[in-house]
Amino acid sequence: MKSAKEMFEELGYRLVDVENPITGEIYSYNIQYEKFDGSFYEKILFNNSTKLMHTSCELFNKTIDFVAYTPELLRAINQQCKELGWLDEQRI
Repeated sequence: MKSAKEMFEELGYRLVDVENPITGEIYSYNIQYEKFDGSFYEKILFNNSTKLMHTSCELFNKTIDFVAYTPELLRAINQQCKELGWLDEQRI
């Protein structure tokens, strides 16, 4: 089984550090992948402290409100969630 990082890289994304805009410190609990093709810029952020995933896209420097996911991208997102332990069943 490939790692999430390998899966994202095969789709043209790169793993980047996420910095606090005020202190410049690297957020250790965030994982972010970015992809840029010259006009379309996409970010996928996994915030491990809140267990939320956020996607943002820009087309020609304008934010767009929709995101299209291919099956391959969904597999990479699911693999990242598995690696973070987000999909583990919790027993009460």
